[in-house]
Amino acid sequence: MASHRARLIIRRNTVVAVFLALFFGVAGLSSAGADMSGKEMPPMPVSFEEVNTTPTRLWRDYPGRLTAIDYAEIRPQVSGRIVAIKFNNGQKVKAGDILFVIDKRPFVAQVRAAEAARDLAKAQYERAISVKSDFIAKSLVDERAATLKAAEAALAVARLNLEYAEVRAPIAGIISRAEVTVGNLVEINAGAPLLASITADNGLYADFVVDEATYVDSSSAAVQSLGVEISLPGMAPALNGTMESFDNRVDVVTGGVRARARFDTKDNALKPGLYATIRLGTPEKPLLTVSEKAIGTDQDKKFVLVVDEGNKVGLRPVTLGDSVRGRRVVLSGLKNGDKVITSGLQLLRPGMAVAPQSPASSAPTPM
Repeated sequence: MASHRARLIIRRNTVVAVFLALFFGVAGLSSAGADMSGKEMPPMPVSFEEVNTTPTRLWRDYPGRLTAIDYAEIRPQVSGRIVAIKFNNGQKVKAGDILFVIDKRPFVAQVRAAEAARDLAKAQYERAISVKSDFIAKSLVDERAATLKAAEAALAVARLNLEYAEVRAPIAGIISRAEVTVGNLVEINAGAPLLASITADNGLYADFVVDEATYVDSSSAAVQSLGVEISLPGMAPALNGTMESFDNRVDVVTGGVRARARFDTKDNALKPGLYATIRLGTPEKPLLTVSEKAIGTDQDKKFVLVVDEGNKVGLRPVTLGDSVRGRRVVLSGLKNGDKVITSGLQLLRPGMAVAPQSPASSAPTPM
């Protein structure tokens, strides 16, 4: 019985000791907290950017298709049998290069016959002129002159057909594969066969359709002042180009306007027929922009934190416009010279003291 009472006493003393330890521990923390509360917390260092109006483009994306600046289909201009092909499939050719050779023998014979007919007509005309008298009517001289002219014209046609027996490149560029092979007979008619095709390699057009509002906004400036870029999946960076033209009317069904831009592709990385994304930049105009990372959201409202006088945090509700390369156009809520905080937004509250850090650049670069 004494042993049981001793165990109860020991257990009661242990509980009292634990309680006292907890009590004095909490009291110590409270005292420490009281000491700390008497000290002012140091201002939090923050990064900021000074916003100012800068020349800015507004960009819109449109789907488009690439087309060749120059394109030519090669078809025969005389009938005959192909006897030689003078190019390799897909090679670069110059204007005037011989591509195909059609059997020349029939055309050489035609030229010789035309030359003989011309010589005879010329001799007859000269004879009529030399013996002209009252017995030789003037009408006969005129007839011989007309015969000579017809013979000369026939000779010109024969020589031209002989030239056409060598099928030459009408433009410079990249030639396709040969659509016919040596030994095939080709004829000139309404369905003359396609021998090959050439696409110019000095650039490409991008054809796309812009909305009516963008057209109205862009048409007030020269097309050369507009910014335009092209991008394809896996292609980086985007390729810069120049605007060529807008169409002369608005499609009443779609409300769009056809547009065309030109891009130089010296490395032939782009090919006609590809789909691409065309980015059209409106004429530059002075706009106030702010970094996307400086923008906070409160339900459906947007705000930024600024460094006010006395290095205190201020809250500014803002109305935002388009997104421009990682920045947003500010329609209202900020003015030139405002210092917008760009770091530690989650830890800041209006009225807090901060230590602004000098920004790397006080003004954004033109976009």
